[in-house]
Amino acid sequence: MYNQTQSYFKSLGYNGETLVTLYRGVSGITGTRGKTYKYKGNAMESWSYTTKTAKNFGSVLAIRVPLKNIIATARSGFGCLNEQEFVLLGNNNIDTLFIGDL
Repeated sequence: MYNQTQSYFKSLGYNGETLVTLYRGVSGITGTRGKTYKYKGNAMESWSYTTKTAKNFGSVLAIRVPLKNIIATARSGFGCLNEQEFVLLGNNNIDTLFIGDL
C-alpha cells in the first residue's frame, strides 16, 4: 500500500520530499492558537487535508510532512474519501505542530 501511495503521488508529479499540510482533530488537548507544540503521535494516524473535517473531531492540529511519511490516502488504500483522509506513519519526524481552532 505504501508503494502504491508513493507511486500515486509520483504520477501526479510529486516526490517524497514534497511537503503537504494536514490537519487532525483531537479531544482533550488545549493550547494557544498558532503556537508550536511538541506532539508524539501513534504508529499510524489519520489526518485530513481540510480543517473542516478535523474540527469534527476536536481541537485542530496542523502539521507539514513530506509525502514519504504518508502510507495511504483514500484513493490508494486506507482512508475515508469524504473525510479527505491521509494515513501517516507516526513517530517519524512528526513532532512539531500547531494547535487551535483554525
